[in-house]
Amino acid sequence: MATGNGQVQEITEANMDAQVLRSTLPVLLDFTAEWCWTCKVNERTALANSEVQKRLAELDVQVREAAKVLSDERRLVIERLTADVSARLRNLGMPEGRLAVDHSVAADLEAFTARGADRAEFLLASNPGREPLPLAKVASGGEISRTMLALKAEAALEDGARTMVFDEIDVGIGGQTSARVGQALLDLALRPPHAQVLCVTHSPQIAALAHQQIAVRKVSHNGGVRILAETVRGEPRRAELARMLGGDADDAAVFEHAEVLAREGAKARERHP
Repeated sequence: MATGNGQVQEITEANMDAQVLRSTLPVLLDFTAEWCWTCKVNERTALANSEVQKRLAELDVQVREAAKVLSDERRLVIERLTADVSARLRNLGMPEGRLAVDHSVAADLEAFTARGADRAEFLLASNPGREPLPLAKVASGGEISRTMLALKAEAALEDGARTMVFDEIDVGIGGQTSARVGQALLDLALRPPHAQVLCVTHSPQIAALAHQQIAVRKVSHNGGVRILAETVRGEPRRAELARMLGGDADDAAVFEHAEVLAREGAKARERHP
């Protein structure tokens, strides 16, 4: 049977189409299956994203509500704290001392921390007619020490510190005010959990209340200066207190005053358990 050239060409093209179909069909099927799987994944992802967004919105509300409660409580504490510390400052030789707190609350959730939305800075006014300014900028060394002592005495800074150092805390005070500062330091040292309080002082009233007194002095040594630190007890301690009083241990009146301070210091320490 004879066939024309046109029929042969048609058959050949049909065979080629069949071969192409056979070779591409698996690819098309795989693509279709992958496309269907991708659609399902996208649907699930969209649903999951919607649920995540809903949960995030719920958490946003909860976090803001919790932060507001904390901020409200802090406002009440700040009001009480500043009044109590200001009263203590007046008792510690700062008659015009007034503590304030610059308290602000962040509105942006990204500014929140694990401690809430609040920002606070301590301010101090130490002279009459002056507005409180940042403590670190306006206070002298002695004023900072007494302000920290007043804050610690109010248990405002429960930071777990086991050692506290107060320097120049006696600047500009004397007599009964120095004694009150010394008593506040002693109370702080003996308040549970019993921190170690180190105080650099020129005041015999403060030094007499310490459990241990260390006398520090400069001496010439080989053309230079040497610093000596010596723990004084008993008679040497009374002599050191007499020296701090501005007199000589050989001066009977001064030494008697030193003995009085030493006895009063011992009694104050004994009153604590």
